[in-house]
Amino acid sequence: MATVKFSIQSNKRESQIYCRFSAGRGIYLKKRTGFTVNPEQWDQKLGQAKGRDAKVKALNTNLTRLDERIFTQFNKDISNGIEIDSKWLSYVIDDEFKRRTEQEEKEVKPIDGLVEYCSKFLADLDNRSDGGKRRGVSKGTKQKYTTLVKKLRAFDKYMGKAYSLKAVDLDFKSAFIKFLSAEEKISDNTIGRYVRVVKTIVLDARKHGLEVNPRIDDIKGFTVETPKVVLSFQEIDQIRNKHFERKVLQDARDWLVIGCFLGQRVSDLLRINTRMIIEVDGIDMIELQQVKTKERVSIPIHPKVREVLALRGGEFPDSFARSMGSASTLFNLYIKEVCREAGINQLEHGKLKNEDTGRYEEDKYEKFKLVSSHICRRSFATNFYAQREYPTPMLMAVTGHKTEKMFLEYIGKDRDDYSLQLGKMWANQ
Repeated sequence: MATVKFSIQSNKRESQIYCRFSAGRGIYLKKRTGFTVNPEQWDQKLGQAKGRDAKVKALNTNLTRLDERIFTQFNKDISNGIEIDSKWLSYVIDDEFKRRTEQEEKEVKPIDGLVEYCSKFLADLDNRSDGGKRRGVSKGTKQKYTTLVKKLRAFDKYMGKAYSLKAVDLDFKSAFIKFLSAEEKISDNTIGRYVRVVKTIVLDARKHGLEVNPRIDDIKGFTVETPKVVLSFQEIDQIRNKHFERKVLQDARDWLVIGCFLGQRVSDLLRINTRMIIEVDGIDMIELQQVKTKERVSIPIHPKVREVLALRGGEFPDSFARSMGSASTLFNLYIKEVCREAGINQLEHGKLKNEDTGRYEEDKYEKFKLVSSHICRRSFATNFYAQREYPTPMLMAVTGHKTEKMFLEYIGKDRDDYSLQLGKMWANQ
């Protein structure tokens, strides 16, 4: 049962009042309330001030108000999966009494520098909403903004000046793109994403009343169509039937086959285990929460996956390393070797990084060289989309794509493909 208790910890004339919040499940939190009291006017047993003067009554009213707010916020947030920790308690206390954060107290003048505001935006991410489901953002989102701030600092240094929020216009966009491409050797799609993020942050500054360039709305990010490499069902069978002596290649082969029928990112794929399997209406399903999007997905176990597991005594392969970063790196390395030895070597259009120039170059390469962990998810979406008996929303429920547009862009299709699919169905009739 959740409890809130107020207490003091010293005999100083103005002692800080602390809030202790416990709710079981390892939740034992303590934070300052921001209120002080004379120990002679404090009832430690009752957790409130004693006396009848107006100051004491006002203090007790505020403590009662905070008590109610904590319980209300806890019941709301715990049901939405929000992490209940010290930052959460600090946020609830400060928000209830409309207090400014330490960062806000330090701001004695309006921010007008781009890097300066981006740094503030980054520092405030823990108090922002992530898709309306929780306070704060994912680790990946935070890393994205952190990297952008580093790039903007390098850009200021390269240009020999510090850009202001008002200077972010089409000329800024052109110079920034040129810098990222020529100096940082960044791919076009990553550059387009950085441009979009800069615009997002500048628009946030405008929402907070800061002066920005009136042409900010003209700035657009961009996405460059890149070759999408997938494994066909025939190639997946070819890989599955290849024998390997080394255990790591056996594990990589099996994860690759499993991944092509589960449609998950590598950060989710390599952590799947038998404990995630549940039975729903007689059907075995894998249930997991995706690391990147926090979406909960239920994935039916395909017969091909059952075949792999059956040969392994019902268990999933080992995942190469304890940390997901290392496991992903090794998986990417091993599946290239798996595909090479399995004869997936026909020439295919794609992009590879030129180690001499540091840039990705588009050309025709042996297909195994273009294989990476993402081929699992894309192969699933592409192969099953091509089968007309699988409606797109059904596939989206597995991949976790939120919109049909996102799904179709992901596999390189558009609505014209639907029209063609309908025409073929009618022709068969």
